[in-house]
Amino acid sequence: MLERGTGDSGAAGGGDVLPPWERRAELGTMTAFSETIKQVLATPTHFFKRYDATVTSWDCLAIPCVLTTISTLTGMAVYVVAFAPLMAWVASLNPDAAAPVALGVLPLVGGACSSIVFAPVSALFSTFVTAGFIHLFLMMSGKATRSYQQTVRGYCYAQAPMILAIVPVIGHFVGGIWAIVTAIIMVREVHKTKTSIAVMSVLWLFVFCCVLYCGATGIFAFIVTAAKG
Repeated sequence: MLERGTGDSGAAGGGDVLPPWERRAELGTMTAFSETIKQVLATPTHFFKRYDATVTSWDCLAIPCVLTTISTLTGMAVYVVAFAPLMAWVASLNPDAAAPVALGVLPLVGGACSSIVFAPVSALFSTFVTAGFIHLFLMMSGKATRSYQQTVRGYCYAQAPMILAIVPVIGHFVGGIWAIVTAIIMVREVHKTKTSIAVMSVLWLFVFCCVLYCGATGIFAFIVTAAKG
């Protein structure tokens, strides 16, 4: 369901084109999904510059749910392909141990299957939390020209590069880096702010955690060294 937001009417700039995913009735579900992914991957600046950020819609949440499920399925497939031959080799060494080996694998397979089931829940949690930290920085810096809902909406589409996770191992890494870039572009275009502010809003939590981790590690090392001395 699409609604015109009232809290964003004063924001500067903005396009008036709905993302393909929000025009599924016109384009069809598969076409709308593929067009959304393609446009964000190929021309993210153009996509978010033309993007209508005055519409309230939660349809966008389906994008990270689908992408996370695809990523999880790919990871599980790689796990099975890599692990099955090893288990078969172990079983061949001692035929009597085949049953215990199988019993040992079942919990792991069950865990992998449950991770697929809960992938959409994980995607929603991650999306709301990450978009929340992005929006928090924008609010603290006085650069939030759109509502939190629009930050969530834009961030959902910015995750489109994670479709590359269908390529085992390397795809998840490349897609993750690309998704950071598209998230920065999204913040810049949707909130009409500087690139530097957009970069900081997306990366500030990561930098903060790194500094916190390094600080804690340094303090721990100092305490251990002092204790030994």
